[in-house]
Amino acid sequence: MAALDRSLEVDGSYPPAHWRRGLWLLDAADLAGAQIAFERARSLGPDDPGGSLGLARLALARGDAAATVTTLEQLLERRPGDRYALQLLGTAYRRLGRADDAQFALAVGTRGEPSWRDPWSDEVAAYRRGFAATLKEATGYALDGHFDRAIPLLERLQRERPDDVGLQAHLGGIYVSGGRPAEGIRTLEAVVERDPANFDAHLSLATAHLLAKSLVAATRHADRALELRPRSASALETRGMILWRSQKPDQATACFRSALEHDPRRAGPRVWIGLIHVEQGRAREALGDFEAALSTDPVSVDALAGLAMAHARLGAVEQAVLALRRGAQIDPASPRLQQARAFVEQHRR
Repeated sequence: MAALDRSLEVDGSYPPAHWRRGLWLLDAADLAGAQIAFERARSLGPDDPGGSLGLARLALARGDAAATVTTLEQLLERRPGDRYALQLLGTAYRRLGRADDAQFALAVGTRGEPSWRDPWSDEVAAYRRGFAATLKEATGYALDGHFDRAIPLLERLQRERPDDVGLQAHLGGIYVSGGRPAEGIRTLEAVVERDPANFDAHLSLATAHLLAKSLVAATRHADRALELRPRSASALETRGMILWRSQKPDQATACFRSALEHDPRRAGPRVWIGLIHVEQGRAREALGDFEAALSTDPVSVDALAGLAMAHARLGAVEQAVLALRRGAQIDPASPRLQQARAFVEQHRR
């Protein structure tokens, strides 16, 4: 604490130093001091979640669940999908007797860890050197959806190791995931030219061509991926998506079911089957698909969007709105969620 206070004497405008101080004071049971520190952190850095999360933890420590809910719901409007915030929110909901809301929030936030971003520490970490450290950093960015940070790092590694086919395939896949299918296709075609049996490259190419609406090429690469790994659930799911886009829902459903046979833990195929059922007017059957998907992946916005549409088609508007609200706590910008909002609104009239 003495070292931290000296740090604040040097620069008292740095939010992470204040929320760190708050956390340590909270551990020391100095609740009044912790509140001052967390409020200071929040006022200095309104975009830094540390102050708000600290205040939420402080409110829980004081037994004020209502204040915790208010703080966290405001935070989640700015940072949807923050699993640690949802974990705390679930605890507060449970204390208020809101059992259904608590069950959802706790399921989503089960593995949530505090995301205390500290730029000074990040600056120190940036001085790590070596291929493995850079690859790990880039992969971490990609997993968090920060493709604008991941791609330059992978491109740099690719320039350093132009003969590394695995790295090139990885970069191509990240291009596709990052919404740059044209660059992904160019990169991945170079991979399969050098390594025709590269499963990952063919699978990523199938996805890239699907995004580019080139269904013939997408089918060709998906089929090649399945030749290489006939039991791959990922390849079967991708082939199902192509069939669905090709207006062949029954064949797509069969493909998705096959994917589930090989990997029952996948939520995606259950969601796609449910959406096909909604399209076919089988909303009640679709409800089971979406609920099964959510039991596997509680943060599946696609499943929540589908659940909302199924409830709306059955006339259960309140349940549909609840599913939309939960989806918005995870990713309000999801195109599938926006589609579901329009669908629900149409059925409310």
